[in-house]
Amino acid sequence: MAYVSVSSVPARQPSSATTVFRRILYTSLVDLSLPYGPGVNERGFLRDMLARFGDELCAVVPRPARSMPNELEGLNTSFIPCWGSVRTVSGWSQANALGSSVLLRAAGLFQPDLVVMRAGTLAIPQFTLTRRLRVPYVLKTAGDVTFQRFYEGSVLRKALKSVNDAMFAHLLHGALCIDVVSSAQREVAVQVYPDLESRVHVVDNGVDLDHFVPARDDAERQRMGISETDCVIGYVGGIPMQRGGKEVVDVVAGLRSLRKVRGLIVGDGGEAEACRRYAQDRGVSDLIVVFGEADYGDVPELMACIDVGLSIRRPRERGQSEMKVRQYLATGLCVVGTAVSNDFLRDHDFARVVETDAPSEVLNAVASFVAMGREVVMSLGRSARAFAESTLSIEARNDQRIKLWSEMEQVQAMRSNGASSAS
Repeated sequence: MAYVSVSSVPARQPSSATTVFRRILYTSLVDLSLPYGPGVNERGFLRDMLARFGDELCAVVPRPARSMPNELEGLNTSFIPCWGSVRTVSGWSQANALGSSVLLRAAGLFQPDLVVMRAGTLAIPQFTLTRRLRVPYVLKTAGDVTFQRFYEGSVLRKALKSVNDAMFAHLLHGALCIDVVSSAQREVAVQVYPDLESRVHVVDNGVDLDHFVPARDDAERQRMGISETDCVIGYVGGIPMQRGGKEVVDVVAGLRSLRKVRGLIVGDGGEAEACRRYAQDRGVSDLIVVFGEADYGDVPELMACIDVGLSIRRPRERGQSEMKVRQYLATGLCVVGTAVSNDFLRDHDFARVVETDAPSEVLNAVASFVAMGREVVMSLGRSARAFAESTLSIEARNDQRIKLWSEMEQVQAMRSNGASSAS
């Protein structure tokens, strides 16, 4: 059940942060092998935690759909069933029973003094653990505590609302500390659970600065038919027709009268072919490269072929922290992104913040970069990388978390001691 092999030394040493905790058990329902979304976030988090805690860190996570990432070699890991492969109610029940059993057994053997959870919908193993084992725990990347989008998915999901809400409320109220990725998510959490205001904190996503680096590769551009003088507008991530790939096509179509403007779309999520058709409909299929899905290890090289990266979110998604934007910055790209999630970039020359559903704003923002010329854009990209190094590293985010965990543990200890004295 354990994934343990020869440990590798991370290229970037973690920052030091004082903590009262020595043995940490991490658990989530996220597949760490996935090359996008939560899989990338949690993999980066664990890589840094492994460098800090070594053998004193244990993880209980779903059995990966692909091979475990190399950077987690040496991590003491127990696997629970992957929920995504379950298709029947009985199978789902069995998977939860087995997952709960594995998690309880791992916690009993490891004897952690802190449990770190990323708990999503119907987090039955984590819920069971908190009912059976008295150990301090924190909730990492809690997300939207209303689960509104999940409940809109189907009649069955709506039917599970009362059960899921009760379980998640239990997890929230028992946690030492709860972190979310944006002020918007914190505002919702405090509105729904005002008694938890002092425990809910904003900890933005960090980016792996060793994986995402400004490695300009004109040879890779040439292999895709893009010249070294072209200004490339791009998108990297899942569901490109919904989150920026469509806008890449629109921008290239809007700027087609300008020479040397090309588009690159990396990612699929079932929408790569739709991007190709859309580019053909707009008459710019010869100017757009739709690469499709890429392995996580190849993403930085492909991203480095882009000069201006797009990330466009719809209103209901604007409270999320956009990992791709952090990756763009780390790779040395200029960025055009939507408001709220990217407001932290408003005062920087290497970024433009636009409103949702405002195609003219997106076009004008990109045009402003194109007008500067590629050399100036690349210079701004170097400033973007410097900004990422100073403020967006995974190590800095984990320093923030560990400090919060320790402070909240000390507050709880003082309260417990006060209650004991009073009695």
